[in-house]
Amino acid sequence: MVRQWWIIVLIILVLEAAIYGLSGLATDDWGIQFQLAARYSARVSLLIFIALFAWVAREGLKSLFQSEQKRSIINAGVFAFAFNHLLHLLFLIITHYLLGWELFTLKTSGGILVYILVLLAPWYLQKKTHLTSASYRWIYGSFSGACLVFFVSYLGRWNKELPFISSKAYFIGSMIVIAGLFLVNMFRIWQERSVKLEVNAKNE
Repeated sequence: MVRQWWIIVLIILVLEAAIYGLSGLATDDWGIQFQLAARYSARVSLLIFIALFAWVAREGLKSLFQSEQKRSIINAGVFAFAFNHLLHLLFLIITHYLLGWELFTLKTSGGILVYILVLLAPWYLQKKTHLTSASYRWIYGSFSGACLVFFVSYLGRWNKELPFISSKAYFIGSMIVIAGLFLVNMFRIWQERSVKLEVNAKNE
């Protein structure tokens, strides 16, 4: 598992370095460079998130956790999402500093809470060999929070004037995908309601 995580770290570092390098080609303004890097690193996180939870919706979280191999893939996917989003947070902090924006406000408090849950997720999940009711609720609670942050983030940007802004169609399409991902996972939870979780007091 450790070797697998180091490979993920290397791949993401190379990818994020490429994103920053391409952002530097778009403008000479450092603040805008980091803003673009933050924007596109977040889109990498979104792609990882969609791929992971589309698979969870298809297979069912309770079913996936019954297989050690599939559980390992979930852990790797969550780690990739968390590590990439950590780099996104770094780009975001630098952007706010260079552009003189305030980072920690009441408006951003919800997003900061989700960041904390995301960064804790790999550590939390790698300790789990069985899916308990507490971990089941924790995973889907974190998933729901991340869906909300992505959705609200795009909702707040689709009609704004920002440097090198994407088309409205991209934002609307992304919001539809995020909302759809949330709904199909809620439907999967409903389908799995009769599947009993293994009771494991140590893992609770």
